[in-house]
Amino acid sequence: MNFGVKRYINAVDLGQNSIKIIQLQKMRRSWHISQQVSHPSPGLEALERGNVADLAASLQEAAAIAGISKSKVISFIGGQRVITRQITMPPMPWDDLQKAVIWEAEKIIPIPVADLEIRPVVLEEKLSELGEVTQLHVLMVAASKSLIYRFNEIFDRAGLTLTAIDLPALNLWRVFAQGYCVPQPKEIQAVVDIGSQTSHFIVIKHNILSYVRSLSVNLAPADLSPNINDDDFQIIQEVAAGNELTGSHLYMPAGLVDDDSLYAQLVTEIRRSLDFYRLQERDTIIEQLVITGGGSQLTGLDQILQAELGLPVVVGYPALPTGPDKIQELHPQFTMAFGLALREVKV
Repeated sequence: MNFGVKRYINAVDLGQNSIKIIQLQKMRRSWHISQQVSHPSPGLEALERGNVADLAASLQEAAAIAGISKSKVISFIGGQRVITRQITMPPMPWDDLQKAVIWEAEKIIPIPVADLEIRPVVLEEKLSELGEVTQLHVLMVAASKSLIYRFNEIFDRAGLTLTAIDLPALNLWRVFAQGYCVPQPKEIQAVVDIGSQTSHFIVIKHNILSYVRSLSVNLAPADLSPNINDDDFQIIQEVAAGNELTGSHLYMPAGLVDDDSLYAQLVTEIRRSLDFYRLQERDTIIEQLVITGGGSQLTGLDQILQAELGLPVVVGYPALPTGPDKIQELHPQFTMAFGLALREVKV
Protein backbone atom coordinates (compact mmCIF):
# COMPACT_ATOMS: atom_id res chain seq x y z
CA MET A 1 0.00 0.00 0.00
CA ASN A 2 1.32 3.45 -0.91
CA PHE A 3 1.02 5.61 2.19
CA GLY A 4 2.66 8.52 0.36
CA VAL A 5 -0.52 9.28 -1.61
CA LYS A 6 -2.00 12.61 -0.44
CA ARG A 7 -5.68 13.20 0.06
CA TYR A 8 -7.42 16.48 0.79
CA ILE A 9 -10.65 17.62 2.42
CA ASN A 10 -11.73 21.22 1.76
CA ALA A 11 -14.36 22.66 4.12
CA VAL A 12 -15.88 26.13 3.67
CA ASP A 13 -17.74 28.20 6.28
CA LEU A 14 -19.54 31.15 4.66
CA GLY A 15 -19.69 33.23 7.84
CA GLN A 16 -21.36 36.56 8.41
CA ASN A 17 -18.18 38.65 8.40
CA SER A 18 -15.63 36.23 7.02
CA ILE A 19 -15.20 33.09 4.98
CA LYS A 20 -13.30 30.37 6.81
CA ILE A 21 -11.59 27.53 4.96
CA ILE A 22 -10.00 24.46 6.51
CA GLN A 23 -8.08 21.96 4.44
CA LEU A 24 -7.15 18.59 5.90
CA GLN A 25 -4.40 16.60 4.21
CA LYS A 26 -3.89 12.85 4.61
CA MET A 27 -0.20 12.00 4.88
CA ARG A 28 0.65 8.39 5.56
CA ARG A 29 -1.61 7.26 8.40
CA SER A 30 -2.70 10.59 9.87
CA TRP A 31 -4.53 13.75 8.91
CA HIS A 32 -2.95 17.20 9.18
CA ILE A 33 -4.36 20.70 8.92
CA SER A 34 -2.64 22.00 5.81
CA GLN A 35 -4.60 25.25 5.33
CA GLN A 36 -6.57 27.59 7.57
CA VAL A 37 -7.80 30.78 5.93
CA SER A 38 -10.09 33.57 7.12
CA HIS A 39 -11.07 36.12 4.46
CA PRO A 40 -13.52 39.09 4.61
CA SER A 41 -17.02 38.35 3.34
CA PRO A 42 -20.21 40.34 2.65
CA GLY A 43 -22.10 37.56 4.46
CA LEU A 44 -25.09 35.48 3.44
CA GLU A 45 -27.28 38.60 3.60
CA ALA A 46 -25.79 39.37 0.18
CA LEU A 47 -27.25 36.08 -1.02
CA GLU A 48 -30.66 36.91 0.43
CA ARG A 49 -30.59 40.25 -1.39
CA GLY A 50 -29.89 38.36 -4.59
CA ASN A 51 -26.30 39.62 -4.75
CA VAL A 52 -24.57 36.33 -5.47
CA ALA A 53 -21.72 37.99 -7.38
CA ASP A 54 -20.06 39.75 -4.41
CA LEU A 55 -20.18 36.67 -2.20
CA ALA A 56 -18.87 34.46 -5.02
CA ALA A 57 -16.02 36.91 -5.64
CA SER A 58 -15.01 36.83 -1.96
CA LEU A 59 -15.18 33.04 -1.95
CA GLN A 60 -13.05 32.87 -5.09
CA GLU A 61 -10.43 35.09 -3.42
CA ALA A 62 -10.46 32.97 -0.25
CA ALA A 63 -10.12 29.77 -2.28
CA ALA A 64 -7.13 31.21 -4.15
CA ILE A 65 -5.43 32.14 -0.86
CA ALA A 66 -6.04 28.61 0.45
CA GLY A 67 -4.77 27.08 -2.77
CA ILE A 68 -8.01 25.22 -3.50
CA SER A 69 -9.19 27.00 -6.66
CA LYS A 70 -11.32 24.75 -8.90
CA SER A 71 -11.43 22.09 -6.16
CA LYS A 72 -14.20 20.01 -4.63
CA VAL A 73 -15.48 21.44 -1.35
CA ILE A 74 -18.13 20.88 1.31
CA SER A 75 -20.08 23.55 3.18
CA PHE A 76 -23.13 24.06 5.41
CA ILE A 77 -26.20 26.25 5.84
CA GLY A 78 -27.48 27.19 9.28
CA GLY A 79 -29.20 29.77 11.42
CA GLN A 80 -32.71 30.98 10.74
CA ARG A 81 -32.36 30.02 7.07
CA VAL A 82 -32.85 26.36 7.98
CA ILE A 83 -35.90 24.99 9.81
CA THR A 84 -35.17 22.20 12.27
CA ARG A 85 -37.63 20.24 14.40
CA GLN A 86 -36.93 17.30 16.68
CA ILE A 87 -39.50 14.54 16.42
CA THR A 88 -39.94 10.95 17.53
CA MET A 89 -40.77 8.30 14.94
CA PRO A 90 -41.30 4.54 15.04
CA PRO A 91 -38.56 2.42 13.45
CA MET A 92 -38.92 2.09 9.68
CA PRO A 93 -36.82 1.69 6.52
CA TRP A 94 -34.93 4.77 5.34
CA ASP A 95 -37.12 5.40 2.27
CA ASP A 96 -40.25 5.25 4.43
CA LEU A 97 -38.68 7.59 6.98
CA GLN A 98 -38.01 10.21 4.31
CA LYS A 99 -41.66 10.07 3.22
CA ALA A 100 -42.91 10.15 6.82
CA VAL A 101 -40.83 13.22 7.64
CA ILE A 102 -42.33 15.10 4.69
CA TRP A 103 -45.79 14.17 5.95
CA GLU A 104 -44.86 15.44 9.44
CA ALA A 105 -43.49 18.65 7.93
CA GLU A 106 -46.88 19.38 6.34
CA LYS A 107 -48.38 19.44 9.83
CA ILE A 108 -45.82 21.57 11.68
CA ILE A 109 -44.06 23.82 9.13
CA PRO A 110 -46.14 26.78 7.86
CA ILE A 111 -44.54 26.69 4.39
CA PRO A 112 -45.68 24.54 1.45
CA VAL A 113 -43.52 21.41 1.44
CA ALA A 114 -43.30 21.64 -2.35
CA ASP A 115 -41.07 24.70 -1.84
CA LEU A 116 -38.78 22.93 0.63
CA GLU A 117 -35.98 20.41 0.56
CA ILE A 118 -36.69 18.18 3.58
CA ARG A 119 -34.37 15.57 5.05
CA PRO A 120 -34.37 13.45 8.23
CA VAL A 121 -31.28 13.05 10.41
CA VAL A 122 -31.48 10.16 12.87
CA LEU A 123 -29.91 11.38 16.10
CA GLU A 124 -30.57 8.31 18.23
CA GLU A 125 -32.13 4.87 18.10
CA LYS A 126 -34.00 4.09 21.32
CA LEU A 127 -33.54 0.45 22.31
CA SER A 128 -35.66 -1.93 24.37
CA GLU A 129 -34.22 -4.14 27.09
CA LEU A 130 -33.82 -6.82 24.42
CA GLY A 131 -31.78 -4.48 22.23
CA GLU A 132 -34.52 -3.91 19.66
CA VAL A 133 -35.08 -0.46 18.16
CA THR A 134 -38.35 0.94 19.52
CA GLN A 135 -38.13 4.63 18.58
CA LEU A 136 -36.12 6.97 16.38
CA HIS A 137 -35.09 10.40 17.65
CA VAL A 138 -35.08 12.36 14.39
CA LEU A 139 -33.97 15.86 13.47
CA MET A 140 -36.19 17.14 10.67
CA VAL A 141 -34.26 19.58 8.47
CA ALA A 142 -35.92 21.84 5.90
CA ALA A 143 -34.61 24.62 3.68
CA SER A 144 -36.14 26.41 0.74
CA LYS A 145 -35.23 24.99 -2.65
CA SER A 146 -34.51 28.49 -3.94
CA LEU A 147 -31.99 29.07 -1.13
CA ILE A 148 -30.20 25.81 -1.89
CA TYR A 149 -30.11 26.69 -5.60
CA ARG A 150 -28.58 30.11 -4.89
CA PHE A 151 -26.17 28.62 -2.36
CA ASN A 152 -24.89 26.22 -5.02
CA GLU A 153 -24.66 29.13 -7.46
CA ILE A 154 -22.16 30.90 -5.17
CA PHE A 155 -19.76 27.99 -5.42
CA ASP A 156 -20.31 27.54 -9.15
CA ARG A 157 -19.44 31.19 -9.78
CA ALA A 158 -16.39 30.89 -7.53
CA GLY A 159 -15.14 27.99 -9.65
CA LEU A 160 -15.64 25.41 -6.90
CA THR A 161 -17.56 22.13 -6.95
CA LEU A 162 -19.87 21.83 -3.95
CA THR A 163 -20.26 18.13 -3.16
CA ALA A 164 -22.22 18.25 0.12
CA ILE A 165 -24.21 20.65 2.32
CA ASP A 166 -24.21 19.90 6.05
CA LEU A 167 -25.62 21.33 9.30
CA PRO A 168 -23.95 23.46 12.00
CA ALA A 169 -25.19 21.17 14.79
CA LEU A 170 -23.47 18.17 13.24
CA ASN A 171 -20.25 20.15 12.81
CA LEU A 172 -20.23 20.97 16.53
CA TRP A 173 -21.12 17.40 17.48
CA ARG A 174 -18.15 15.98 15.55
CA VAL A 175 -15.71 18.28 17.32
CA PHE A 176 -17.02 18.08 20.87
CA ALA A 177 -18.47 14.56 21.04
CA GLN A 178 -15.60 12.80 19.30
CA GLY A 179 -12.87 14.54 21.28
CA TYR A 180 -11.35 16.71 18.53
CA CYS A 181 -11.08 19.53 21.04
CA VAL A 182 -9.31 21.08 24.00
CA PRO A 183 -10.33 20.57 26.76
CA GLN A 184 -11.63 17.02 26.45
CA PRO A 185 -15.43 16.63 26.52
CA LYS A 186 -17.64 15.77 29.47
CA GLU A 187 -20.28 13.01 29.37
CA ILE A 188 -23.13 15.54 29.28
CA GLN A 189 -22.35 19.04 28.07
CA ALA A 190 -23.86 21.97 26.23
CA VAL A 191 -21.95 23.64 23.42
CA VAL A 192 -22.62 27.01 21.83
CA ASP A 193 -20.81 28.38 18.79
CA ILE A 194 -21.09 32.16 19.07
CA GLY A 195 -21.28 34.04 15.79
CA SER A 196 -21.75 37.71 14.99
CA GLN A 197 -25.45 37.34 14.15
CA THR A 198 -26.39 33.72 14.79
CA SER A 199 -25.18 31.29 17.44
CA HIS A 200 -25.76 27.54 17.46
CA PHE A 201 -26.55 25.65 20.66
CA ILE A 202 -26.45 21.88 21.15
CA VAL A 203 -26.47 19.40 24.01
CA ILE A 204 -24.35 16.25 23.78
CA LYS A 205 -25.37 13.39 26.06
CA HIS A 206 -23.13 10.32 26.12
CA ASN A 207 -21.80 11.16 22.63
CA ILE A 208 -25.32 11.56 21.22
CA LEU A 209 -26.60 14.84 19.79
CA SER A 210 -29.53 15.31 22.15
CA TYR A 211 -30.77 18.86 21.50
CA VAL A 212 -30.37 21.52 18.79
CA ARG A 213 -31.30 25.22 18.71
CA SER A 214 -30.30 28.33 16.74
CA LEU A 215 -29.94 31.57 18.70
CA SER A 216 -30.54 34.88 16.95
CA VAL A 217 -28.35 37.43 18.76
CA ASN A 218 -26.72 40.24 16.81
CA LEU A 219 -23.22 40.75 18.22
CA ALA A 220 -22.24 43.64 15.95
CA PRO A 221 -18.50 44.43 16.11
CA ALA A 222 -19.17 47.97 17.37
CA ASP A 223 -21.10 46.63 20.38
CA LEU A 224 -18.93 43.78 21.60
CA SER A 225 -17.86 45.31 24.92
CA PRO A 226 -20.34 45.31 27.83
CA ASN A 227 -20.62 48.32 30.10
CA ILE A 228 -18.39 46.93 32.86
CA ASN A 229 -15.63 48.77 34.70
CA ASP A 230 -12.42 47.21 36.08
CA ASP A 231 -13.81 46.83 39.61
CA ASP A 232 -16.93 45.07 38.32
CA PHE A 233 -14.84 42.75 36.15
CA GLN A 234 -12.84 41.73 39.22
CA ILE A 235 -16.15 40.87 40.91
CA ILE A 236 -17.12 38.75 37.91
CA GLN A 237 -13.86 36.82 38.14
CA GLU A 238 -14.34 36.19 41.86
CA VAL A 239 -17.95 35.13 41.43
CA ALA A 240 -17.08 32.85 38.52
CA ALA A 241 -14.40 31.23 40.67
CA GLY A 242 -17.12 30.31 43.16
CA ASN A 243 -16.24 32.77 45.92
CA GLU A 244 -19.88 33.82 46.41
CA LEU A 245 -22.51 31.09 46.27
CA THR A 246 -26.21 31.06 47.07
CA GLY A 247 -27.42 27.46 47.23
CA SER A 248 -26.47 25.85 43.93
CA HIS A 249 -26.46 29.16 42.04
CA LEU A 250 -23.69 31.67 41.60
CA TYR A 251 -24.47 35.17 42.86
CA MET A 252 -24.29 37.93 40.24
CA PRO A 253 -24.19 41.54 41.53
CA ALA A 254 -27.24 43.45 40.32
CA GLY A 255 -26.70 45.73 37.34
CA LEU A 256 -23.35 44.22 36.40
CA VAL A 257 -24.53 43.56 32.84
CA ASP A 258 -27.19 45.93 31.50
CA ASP A 259 -30.51 44.29 30.64
CA ASP A 260 -30.33 45.77 27.14
CA SER A 261 -26.69 44.83 26.49
CA LEU A 262 -25.77 42.29 23.85
CA TYR A 263 -24.19 40.13 26.52
CA ALA A 264 -27.54 40.06 28.34
CA GLN A 265 -29.33 39.01 25.15
CA LEU A 266 -26.87 36.16 24.66
CA VAL A 267 -27.16 35.07 28.30
CA THR A 268 -30.97 35.08 28.00
CA GLU A 269 -30.98 32.95 24.85
CA ILE A 270 -28.54 30.42 26.30
CA ARG A 271 -30.51 30.26 29.56
CA ARG A 272 -33.74 29.64 27.63
CA SER A 273 -32.06 26.81 25.75
CA LEU A 274 -30.76 25.23 28.95
CA ASP A 275 -34.12 25.60 30.71
CA PHE A 276 -36.05 24.05 27.83
CA TYR A 277 -33.67 21.10 27.64
CA ARG A 278 -33.82 20.55 31.40
CA LEU A 279 -37.62 20.61 31.20
CA GLN A 280 -37.52 17.78 28.67
CA GLU A 281 -34.72 15.85 30.42
CA ARG A 282 -35.46 16.34 34.11
CA ASP A 283 -33.01 13.67 35.29
CA THR A 284 -30.11 15.01 33.22
CA ILE A 285 -27.46 17.25 34.77
CA ILE A 286 -25.39 19.26 32.30
CA GLU A 287 -21.80 19.19 33.52
CA GLN A 288 -20.46 22.20 31.65
CA LEU A 289 -21.09 24.74 28.92
CA VAL A 290 -18.49 24.96 26.16
CA ILE A 291 -18.33 28.22 24.21
CA THR A 292 -16.57 28.33 20.87
CA GLY A 293 -16.63 30.28 17.61
CA GLY A 294 -15.23 33.77 17.12
CA GLY A 295 -17.55 35.24 19.76
CA SER A 296 -16.07 33.00 22.46
CA GLN A 297 -13.05 35.32 22.48
CA LEU A 298 -15.05 38.31 23.71
CA THR A 299 -13.35 39.68 26.82
CA GLY A 300 -14.77 38.19 30.01
CA LEU A 301 -17.63 36.35 28.30
CA ASP A 302 -16.81 32.97 29.86
CA GLN A 303 -16.77 34.51 33.37
CA ILE A 304 -20.02 36.38 32.73
CA LEU A 305 -21.80 33.26 31.49
CA GLN A 306 -20.50 31.17 34.38
CA ALA A 307 -21.67 33.74 36.91
CA GLU A 308 -25.08 34.22 35.26
CA LEU A 309 -25.87 30.58 34.51
CA GLY A 310 -24.42 28.87 37.59
CA LEU A 311 -22.66 26.39 35.34
CA PRO A 312 -18.95 25.74 34.66
CA VAL A 313 -18.02 27.46 31.38
CA VAL A 314 -14.92 26.71 29.30
CA VAL A 315 -13.69 27.94 25.93
CA GLY A 316 -13.47 25.06 23.46
CA TYR A 317 -10.69 24.92 20.88
CA PRO A 318 -10.83 22.53 17.91
CA ALA A 319 -7.80 20.25 17.85
CA LEU A 320 -6.57 17.50 15.53
CA PRO A 321 -4.35 14.67 16.83
CA THR A 322 -1.48 14.19 14.38
CA GLY A 323 0.57 11.60 16.23
CA PRO A 324 1.46 10.31 19.71
CA ASP A 325 1.13 13.27 22.10
CA LYS A 326 0.89 15.69 19.16
CA ILE A 327 -2.06 17.90 18.26
CA GLN A 328 -2.76 20.83 15.97
CA GLU A 329 -4.93 23.36 17.79
CA LEU A 330 -7.06 25.92 15.96
CA HIS A 331 -8.56 29.28 16.85
CA PRO A 332 -12.25 28.84 17.85
CA GLN A 333 -13.39 30.82 14.79
CA PHE A 334 -12.52 27.71 12.75
CA THR A 335 -14.63 25.30 14.83
CA MET A 336 -17.46 25.06 12.29
CA ALA A 337 -15.20 24.58 9.27
CA PHE A 338 -13.09 22.03 11.15
CA GLY A 339 -16.15 20.06 12.29
CA LEU A 340 -17.41 20.11 8.72
CA ALA A 341 -14.12 18.69 7.45
CA LEU A 342 -14.34 15.87 10.01
CA ARG A 343 -17.41 14.45 8.24
CA GLU A 344 -15.02 13.11 5.59
CA VAL A 345 -12.49 11.71 8.06
CA LYS A 346 -12.76 7.96 8.53
CA VAL A 347 -11.62 6.86 11.98
